[in-house]
Amino acid sequence: MAFNQSMQSDPDEEAKAIQLAEPYVAECFDNAELKREVTFDNMGNFPFEYAATSVDSVTGTEFFVYADETTGEVVDTFLASKWEDDVTDVIEDSVMTWFGSDVTYDVFLR
Repeated sequence: MAFNQSMQSDPDEEAKAIQLAEPYVAECFDNAELKREVTFDNMGNFPFEYAATSVDSVTGTEFFVYADETTGEVVDTFLASKWEDDVTDVIEDSVMTWFGSDVTYDVFLR
């Protein structure tokens, strides 16, 4: 029962993530909009537990906005996400040529 509960997100925390991100995105980005989508990471894959998702309308880059767990400062992953998109665009043809079109791959920058 406890494990199952830890796998489910808390709607109140999701709402807090959206509320935290709204003014940040409005202030820091001219071409981004906040999606009504929250990522819940209870496995430690990301440096947050809850993050709002935003998308840049010019580049199509999706990125996270969240409170840094150490400092409490609101931060985003726009640059890393944009670089991942750029690297993917550059290598995609080569990956498909070498490994075939049915290959699945992800680019992650940390």
